[in-house]
Amino acid sequence: MKYIPLFLLIVSLSAHAGVIVDEKEWRQVSETAGFTWAEVASVCDPTTGGCSSSLGGIEFNGWTWASVEDLNGLFNSYIPGSSNNIGPGPDEFKEANSVAIPLFFDDFNQTSSIVGFVQQVVGLTRTTTNYASGLAYEGSATNFFNFNPQYNDSFKTFGVFGKETEAAGFWLYKTVNPVPEPPIFLLFVISLIALCGSQRARSLDAITHRKNE
Repeated sequence: MKYIPLFLLIVSLSAHAGVIVDEKEWRQVSETAGFTWAEVASVCDPTTGGCSSSLGGIEFNGWTWASVEDLNGLFNSYIPGSSNNIGPGPDEFKEANSVAIPLFFDDFNQTSSIVGFVQQVVGLTRTTTNYASGLAYEGSATNFFNFNPQYNDSFKTFGVFGKETEAAGFWLYKTVNPVPEPPIFLLFVISLIALCGSQRARSLDAITHRKNE
C-alpha cells in the first residue's frame, strides 16, 4: 500500500476551479460561448447578476453575471499602479507591448486569436447601454504578440454588443472565502508525522511478513 503525505492532500482540497482574484472565482469565458445576452438574461438576473438555472446544458446556477464595475475590478488587479486603474463605468487601459496583459492570458483561455499576431478574451457583461436598449457592454482583453506602435494591448469595458447576437462568452464569477495558507512550520510537522507513519507501517508489514515465513 502506498502512503500519500498528508500535506499534499490538504493542498489538493484547497484547490479551486476557475481563476481566483480578490475573493472572486472567475469562470473561463470560453465555457459559456454561443449564447445571446437575452438568453443568459433568462437564467441570470440582469439587475443583481444572480444566476439560478442552466441553459443549453451549461450550468449557470450559483454564478454571478458580472457588471462593468465587477470586470473593471478584475482588470485592475492585473494593471500595475493604481493610477492606471480603469473605471468607474465603461473604460479602457491601453499599453503598447504590455507586460501586464500577457499575464492575464496565463490565467484565462482565449476566445479568439490570429496565430502569431493577436489573442483575445471577449465576453459580455450584464450592464446595458443607456443610449440603446438593444445593446450591452462587452469586456475584452487583447494581447498582440509582435510589438508594433500601431497596435496596443488593452483591457476594455466599453465595447458594445447586440443582445440578440451569439457571443463569444460571458463574464461570470462566484464569491469565495479566502482559505488561509497553513504556516510552513505546520506543513513541515504534518509532513514529518505522515512520513513517520508511513515508515512505521512499512516496518509492521516487514515484521508480519517475516512471521509468516
